[in-house]
Amino acid sequence: MKKNNSRRFPALMVISLLILSPVFLLKTNPAQASGSMPDWQEGQQSESTEYKEQKDPEKEGSPSKESGKTDENKKPQDTLHANDAAQDTSPAEETTQPAEADPVTPSGPEETSFAGNSQEQTLNGFFSQTLFIGDSRSVGLMEYAGLETPDFFASSGMSLFKMWDKEIEVPGMGKMTLQELLEQKTYDRIFLMTGINELGYAHSAILKKYEEAAESIQNLQPQAKLYLCANLHVTASRSDRDDTYNNANIDWLNGEIAGIADRRKAGFLDVNPLFDDAQGALCSDFSGDETHPYGKYYQRWGEWLYETCRNAEALESSPDESNTG
Repeated sequence: MKKNNSRRFPALMVISLLILSPVFLLKTNPAQASGSMPDWQEGQQSESTEYKEQKDPEKEGSPSKESGKTDENKKPQDTLHANDAAQDTSPAEETTQPAEADPVTPSGPEETSFAGNSQEQTLNGFFSQTLFIGDSRSVGLMEYAGLETPDFFASSGMSLFKMWDKEIEVPGMGKMTLQELLEQKTYDRIFLMTGINELGYAHSAILKKYEEAAESIQNLQPQAKLYLCANLHVTASRSDRDDTYNNANIDWLNGEIAGIADRRKAGFLDVNPLFDDAQGALCSDFSGDETHPYGKYYQRWGEWLYETCRNAEALESSPDESNTG
């Protein structure tokens, strides 16, 4: 008589399931089954993202006039164009990054002759109906000179060849072209500080554009006193190695601007003696990028503009003693 083996089957099935269950569990990880990422993969992704962020950090912009946050040893970024005299399009740009290091204490422009709120109010009162048009140097005055009341139509790389097409955000007025600004607001005085970015063009083309710009500004604002400003020198080191942006070319341009000012009965302002060394170049102690003064010297520049213009305008308004009886 054969033994009944049917009772053995349930026991064997239980034993088999106990043996196979670890293998089954290994092959069906709950994290993978749900679509989530295992811990070791999540760790790899986080590390990869952090590495990317370190390799490609968000660049810091220049402090804005509204923010009130400034670094006195920073300068606005310079944009100078390479030589392209044959075309009327903007030449290729060369960008010089300003250095952040503090210079050795130089003997140069006095650090602030206008200290205190009353003097600042005098300075800002004088420039309350003033417009500055220009490139990165004008941006420097906007950011660091403590001038809160003037309007600025300025940007790094500003060029006479693009000046009338460019739109710039003017605080309190919105984004507009230079012509729109000159048509909508009346100024007592206007400063034009541009020309160095144009040195890559043919000299005749530069002078034609500059003369046209001065004429257009005077036609749109006939009541305003127009000041044409000399371009700031670069350091001797940069001048010696640069075929375009050197002090010989800058001096040529400044001389021509003085001639335009004379023909148009405008003022001519040359701040270079305030910043030059004994060789007639931008003093290297005053600049970290060989092109712009450190931020703390723009305040002295603003004060120099106030003093110079105030004295010149006082002379113009005084009666001619030779005609008095």
